[in-house]
Amino acid sequence: MKVESFLILMLFTGVARAAVIEEIRFNGNDVTQEVVMLREMTVKPGDVADMKKIKKSVQYIMNLGLFERVTYSTEPGKDAESIVLLVTVIERYYLLPLPTAKLNDDNHVEYGVKLRWNNVWGLNHRLNWDLINKGPELGARQFTTSFDYLIPRPFSSRYVVNMSIDFERDADDDPVNGEQLQLSSGFGFDVMRWLGKDGVSQGLFAGGGTQYRQKIITSLNPLLAVPVQNQDAVIYAARIGYSGIEEYEFNRAGIFLQYKIETSADDKPGFSVPFVKHEINYKHIHSVGDYPPSNFDYNIVIGSSDNDVLGDKAFSIGGSANLRGYETDAYRGNAMFRANVEYLSAFTDSPAFRKVFFIDIGDTQEKLGDIKFSTLKTGVGTGIRWKVKRFVGLDIRVDVAYGFDASEFRLALGTHNTF
Repeated sequence: MKVESFLILMLFTGVARAAVIEEIRFNGNDVTQEVVMLREMTVKPGDVADMKKIKKSVQYIMNLGLFERVTYSTEPGKDAESIVLLVTVIERYYLLPLPTAKLNDDNHVEYGVKLRWNNVWGLNHRLNWDLINKGPELGARQFTTSFDYLIPRPFSSRYVVNMSIDFERDADDDPVNGEQLQLSSGFGFDVMRWLGKDGVSQGLFAGGGTQYRQKIITSLNPLLAVPVQNQDAVIYAARIGYSGIEEYEFNRAGIFLQYKIETSADDKPGFSVPFVKHEINYKHIHSVGDYPPSNFDYNIVIGSSDNDVLGDKAFSIGGSANLRGYETDAYRGNAMFRANVEYLSAFTDSPAFRKVFFIDIGDTQEKLGDIKFSTLKTGVGTGIRWKVKRFVGLDIRVDVAYGFDASEFRLALGTHNTF
């Protein structure tokens, strides 16, 4: 029985105002532990059966992204003034080994595997491991690997902890120092806290962390007396923002806003220099209509840094992740602006599939003041989205984009939303 019907029935019996939640039960959670869902609910046993709070609680559980669908119903309690709230979930598959292959900008085939294990131990922990073979370059083997482990709400607290480690091996033909081998690595952790009064995983948040980055550059030509470059830095970060994006069966809606600052005081002339890097991100995911679900979404990112970061520019744009129609990292600078706008319209008979039309705009310069309307690079295109409901966070996208400044078409592929 739906909560509305049960409360109407109790109204005619004269006890509606005293309806109390006697117990909360869950169905369908073969993997997910109940504590993961209970900490997202704004009602608990002993509370009055408030319809708005119950509906919000169900939506907050859906926002975890772990379930295809979340519904609720009620049963009579042990006495006439109580109800049992039943929450039923349909779990998604949580383990996804994803083979990957693509032709990079150097016409080499990159291939590897991306392992996504969501809901580890049934506690909504997230494990991501990537291993990509980038192919040979200048006689050297290139590859990249990364490992991330996210722990949301440990011990039912309001904190979120993330740990990461990565390593990359690249070869490059430097115009000054010739053929070089570059080894980049790093590890770090981040702690964030939800600040809202209701304790759910949405709303205001603040956090910070630290990471150690190292870059070692050696010459691939034994005849050149080029010294080994060893750049390293300890980077500190802080962020504050608001997350209010809700997950529905076929689409999303809401806003996200974040300000982030990163800094390092390491000063090694010729290797590492101090820097302060700022970045602001705002995105609005706007749901249009009820069925089939459509979206008008936009994303804006502005960044600025007073120095290079470990010998590289602080920002880059280009590629399937941000400026479609251009080579990956085609433009670099210590100041950056980019905006992405997408209109997604679902197919009536298959709402998991949606057609998309988009425009990407962006530029990088040395200073924000150097970014002008005339310097903006633009890409436009169309594509298809497929929300694979059976897996957590798997949204297949296939885009074809035209970059006006590059004067070429490019194919952009991905396994998650553009933003």
